[in-house]
Amino acid sequence: MQTLFQKPLLGEQIKRVYPVTRSLLGAWILNAGTGDRVLDYSGNGNNGLLNSNTAWISSDRGSVIDFPGGANDYVNYGDKDLFTPTDAGFSVVGRFRLNVMPPATTANRMFIITKGDFPGEGEWGVHVNDYDSDFGTLTYSVWDPSGQGTRRRSATILTIDTWYHFVFTIQQSRDGMLPDCYINGILDNGTSFSNSGADTSNGTAPLLMGARADLAENAFNGVISEAYILGRVLTALEAWQLYRIPFEMFQQNKTRWFSIPAAGGISIPVVMQQMDQFDGGAML
Repeated sequence: MQTLFQKPLLGEQIKRVYPVTRSLLGAWILNAGTGDRVLDYSGNGNNGLLNSNTAWISSDRGSVIDFPGGANDYVNYGDKDLFTPTDAGFSVVGRFRLNVMPPATTANRMFIITKGDFPGEGEWGVHVNDYDSDFGTLTYSVWDPSGQGTRRRSATILTIDTWYHFVFTIQQSRDGMLPDCYINGILDNGTSFSNSGADTSNGTAPLLMGARADLAENAFNGVISEAYILGRVLTALEAWQLYRIPFEMFQQNKTRWFSIPAAGGISIPVVMQQMDQFDGGAML
């Protein structure tokens, strides 16, 4: 059974008592549907601006942002110190769908969300394709100022026209510290690599959704539904919760949408009233 959720209405607030919101630095659920601003629901005011041909569209996930893959098609959230990983831990969360796959050749990464500029100000990024191997994976890179880095690839090989939810967590911003990867709520660590000789530093490059600040290689070509950044390491249970009940943290109308496979493979949409309690992942 696949569970689908309505996004909160514009302006609905986060429940601060909900455990997963602890150390929330940025929460972008992309629910505006119009305009050039992307609201941050974390309370930190980290709003973004749509650039060039990025546009709001409707999807089976509600309002999302479409990235056509042009060099300047991104959302700019600016440079904030809290977007740089620290020894308190760091987690990056998102949900996306690819329109195309980048070429399976060296230096053809497709950047989903990134903070860093080259040369000299590499920090971190989530991208499709590793730099020179493991093409088709989702990869989290942590770079030092020289551009060297530590990378964790997913075990999953991505395909187009498929929704993927990811969580990358890292314990420290130190040289050689390997992130963990969760795909669709499940630990999905693939291969890893590190050639870094220094720690990640706090640079001045902006946080971009859909590109890297130097606009190198490939801009993202697909759609993004939501993204979160937290200043701590999410647990495996929290990674699963954010996949299955991504908007449970909001004070919204408790309506849950899901589909039940019926005879002949047809899915019937159903609406249920949801209780306030969460039972760890089962349908209430």
